[in-house]
Amino acid sequence: MAMSAAASSPARQEAQDDKGAAAFTAVCSKCHPADRIVATRRTRSQWEEILDKMTKLGAQVTDDNYDSLITYLLSHHGKINVNRGEAKDLAMVTSISPKDADTIVKYRTEHGDFADFDALSKVPGIDVKALEEHKAALDF
Repeated sequence: MAMSAAASSPARQEAQDDKGAAAFTAVCSKCHPADRIVATRRTRSQWEEILDKMTKLGAQVTDDNYDSLITYLLSHHGKINVNRGEAKDLAMVTSISPKDADTIVKYRTEHGDFADFDALSKVPGIDVKALEEHKAALDF
């Protein structure tokens, strides 16, 4: 499902980033140096496991800040398998448009898995430059 233009506007993204960064600092940086926490890129499920584990150990992860934390961690320190990931996570991790993420998933469904970045970059109509900027976040 694609996000509306208003939902993906730069101002809205910046506000979400600010809220996520504040939650990250308040919750995660109390016990660990921030650079240690984000030293390794992680997938959505890996970040969810970390947050669940930290919650059990006393971190103040709540229903109010959980989504902000996940969004912040994926947007700035996320990783995604291009051949398995959902379009919404692909857009979030790589900062490509929801339309481009949908195009990639549709292409993958119709043509099979991508062998590498070069194969991904041949998907017609996507912003390859934006993907290139987030190449380190991509697994195949």
